[in-house]
Amino acid sequence: MQKKFITIARENKNADFYLVCHTACNELGNFQWFLKDDPNSEHEVNLENQVYESFSTDSNWIKENAENKWLGCHCLLKDDEYNEYTEMICHLSSDILTMLRNNIFDMISTFNSQGNFDHNYILEN
Repeated sequence: MQKKFITIARENKNADFYLVCHTACNELGNFQWFLKDDPNSEHEVNLENQVYESFSTDSNWIKENAENKWLGCHCLLKDDEYNEYTEMICHLSSDILTMLRNNIFDMISTFNSQGNFDHNYILEN
C-alpha cells in the first residue's frame, strides 16, 4: 500500500515544500524508483540510488529534474513467494498548489521558519 506525505516549510527560502512517498509500507523486498513523462508510456528513467521503500525530495529538485513528470516505483516483495508490481505514485510539480490539485496525500504537515513542527493534517480517504 502506498502513502504520500507533503511537508510545507513556511518561510524556507531554499525549498517551498518537501515530498515523501512510501510504497509497500513495512514490506520486505527490492525497490526501484523511476520517472516517466506519461504514466501510460513504456519509457522510464530509473532514479540512481533510489532503491528503498521511501523516496523523498524537495520542490527545488523537482523543478530542476522532474517538472511535470510522474514518479513511480517497481516493487519486488518477498512474502511466501516474490510478488512483483509497479506503482505510479504521483505527478510532480515544483508548484505546491499544482501538487495538491493533482495528487491525493495521506498527510500534510507544516513547519515554521525555525524548522519546528507547526501543524499536521491527516487526510481521510
